[in-house]
Amino acid sequence: MKTVRHEEYVRFEDDLPFYFQPNIVHTPKLCSTSQNWHENIELQLCLCGRGEVLLDGEKYPFEEGDVIVVPPNVIHYTTTDSSLGYACLIADNDFCEAVGFDVRNVNFAPRITGNSTLNALFAELGNVFTGSDELRKPRLNLIFIKIFLELYGCRTAARTDKKTPGRFEEVKNAVVFIRENYASKLTLDDVAKAVLTDKFTLAKEFKKITGQTVITYLNGYRCRQAAALISDGASVAGAAYECGFESASYFTRLYKTVTGSLPSSLKKSESE
Repeated sequence: MKTVRHEEYVRFEDDLPFYFQPNIVHTPKLCSTSQNWHENIELQLCLCGRGEVLLDGEKYPFEEGDVIVVPPNVIHYTTTDSSLGYACLIADNDFCEAVGFDVRNVNFAPRITGNSTLNALFAELGNVFTGSDELRKPRLNLIFIKIFLELYGCRTAARTDKKTPGRFEEVKNAVVFIRENYASKLTLDDVAKAVLTDKFTLAKEFKKITGQTVITYLNGYRCRQAAALISDGASVAGAAYECGFESASYFTRLYKTVTGSLPSSLKKSESE
């Protein structure tokens, strides 16, 4: 059984409402070694070849022209026995909901086949994404909205809530609690009490479902939030304090430990 990791999307590149990879290539030897999950809705478009996508353990064929919809908080894995090329679009849920797309509660068809409009919009998104047009950002935002307008035509009649495996809900609630309280002093006991379980069970299940310990996840999330504040103009000390660190020096040491380097904005501030 493959391991599971949690992915975090705090801020998207160029302040776009999505993360986009226009061409991912998989072969039996060139693919992820673990399943993953995140809070964001994800769309995958098969460009060539064939494979399959697992959504909470349920298999769906993935062939040229297919679009797979991965709902928020669903453990998923994309694989192939031969070769597979696909595009991946991970959306900012908050942006979607701000413009009227309730992606957390709408039930979409998991596999969409034969939708030429979605295929054409993905192709247009890829062309603009790799371009340098001065209107690149508004064009990308417009195409993104068009994709979700088309996607909404692929809703199912009713939402079906599936039971997630094991203690997934407790771990998901722990992630939410950490994200809402990361600026406070938190311990493993605090998080366990918040999700109504004991710390030993939480520690074991959190590592199994996210690939990280509770404290490693907490510190990583704090680091990313602090780096985002610094990039917006906050001082290193101010950002460290706002995100729950004891000192700016502790934040910088921990950031290097977590990522192996400093964020570009922090490198700049240190050189000034």
